[in-house]
Amino acid sequence: MATVSGTVMVLYSSVLESVMPNPLTHLLLASIISVPAALLLARVLIPGEDDIWHQNQTSSLKSPYSGTLDALTRGTQEGMSMLLGIIGSILVFFALIYLVNEGLSLLRPTLSVEGILGTVLRPLLWLTGISWEDSLIPARLMGTKIVLNEFVAYMELAKNTETLSGHSNLILTYALCGFANLGSVGIIVGGLSSIIPERRVELASLTLLSLLSGNLAALMTAAVVNCFV
Repeated sequence: MATVSGTVMVLYSSVLESVMPNPLTHLLLASIISVPAALLLARVLIPGEDDIWHQNQTSSLKSPYSGTLDALTRGTQEGMSMLLGIIGSILVFFALIYLVNEGLSLLRPTLSVEGILGTVLRPLLWLTGISWEDSLIPARLMGTKIVLNEFVAYMELAKNTETLSGHSNLILTYALCGFANLGSVGIIVGGLSSIIPERRVELASLTLLSLLSGNLAALMTAAVVNCFV
C-alpha cells in the first residue's frame, strides 16, 4: 500500500512529464523511501510480541493436490474465484462511493467524499512542507487518491501543474505515490478472501489499517524529501 509496482511507474511518469523533469526517478525513490516507513508504521499499529521471532517455526511443504490434473483444475477454479472476487469488490466500492457522492451533491453540488477527505487531510499536507496557501489543491488530490486511485490524482495534478509551485508539485508527487486507496482494499479483500474465507474478518481489519499506514508512510516520505530540497 505504501509503494507502487514497477509496471505502473512508466505509466505514471508519462503523465507527470509535464509536471517535472525525469519523474520516473522520483517515483522510484518514493517507493524505496516508503518501505522503511511502512515497516515502522506496521510495527507501531500492530506491535506484536518480541519473543515471537525466537520461536521455532515449522512449516509443511507437502502439496495439497493429489496430482498434476488436480492441481491444474483446482488452481483454475481458485484463480477464477479470486478474479471474480476482486472485480466484484472493486465494483461495489466504486458504486458505493458514487452513491454517497450523489447523496452529498443533493446537499451541495460541489460536495463529495474526496473533497471532504481533502479538507481533513489539508493539515497533513502542510506538515509535509507544502505552504498553507498551496495546500488546498494537494489536499483534494490526496483525497482523490485515497477514494479513487493515484492514477486519477496524478492526471489531476498534471492539469493543475501551473496552479502550484514547483516545490509543491515535487512534494505532492511523493505524497501520492502509493497503492493505498479503497480500490486496493477491494482487491486485497476480494482476492484473499476467496483463498482463505475463514480469515475474512481479519483481512478486512488489516486492510483498513494498511490503508491508513500506507498513506501515512507516503506522507512521511514526502516530508523527508522536503528536508533535502
